[in-house]
Amino acid sequence: MLRSFLYILSLYDTLWRQSSNGLLPNVLPVILYNGQDDWYLPSNLGGLIESRLPERWIPSFECFVIVEKDVSKKTLNRLHNLVAAVILLERQQDEEGLSRVIMQVIDFVKSEDMATIRDLLEWMGKLFKDGPEPEAVQQLRDLGGVRTMLSELAKKVNKNAELAAKAEKAHIEGILEGKLDTAKAMLRKGIALETVLSCTGLTEEQLAREMKKDSGV
Repeated sequence: MLRSFLYILSLYDTLWRQSSNGLLPNVLPVILYNGQDDWYLPSNLGGLIESRLPERWIPSFECFVIVEKDVSKKTLNRLHNLVAAVILLERQQDEEGLSRVIMQVIDFVKSEDMATIRDLLEWMGKLFKDGPEPEAVQQLRDLGGVRTMLSELAKKVNKNAELAAKAEKAHIEGILEGKLDTAKAMLRKGIALETVLSCTGLTEEQLAREMKKDSGV
């Protein structure tokens, strides 16, 4: 609870220093509790502070607490996302349990982007850093369907990145072409070179190169 409060205060401190309008964004603090014992702490920071002062001077900071062991299978199936996959994995006590749920985990994350799936695999690797990686985790890494999915996602990401790069290049080239056309028109009207360069933001080398192309040299 206190650590979450410190994290958000640190975030707000950074944002406040960078803010131009003086407003801070909303932050929903979520605590994902994976212990086997019941959660016993208050969900509000005020519950940890002595009440010797009027309530208005006692910090009020509420966290949304998710107790993994209390989340029903029905809720996990309804969520059907990365959070549900993490909860499902953390609730398994042994390799046998992990093997039983691995296909469901794959189904939960199959719509996530490639970077998210990579992060999940890295997190799973850390879960078993003190011993050999369970066969079920290797199954998630090596499963043909997952490899195909990652391959398709990689192609999609690369294609989108390529299209974005082409669009950005075309945009930059269009801006440069417009500046060059403006510069040439200004020069034809007898406007001084220094003024042309100042108004268009072009360099003398860029303009000279374009004029050379026009002359066919």
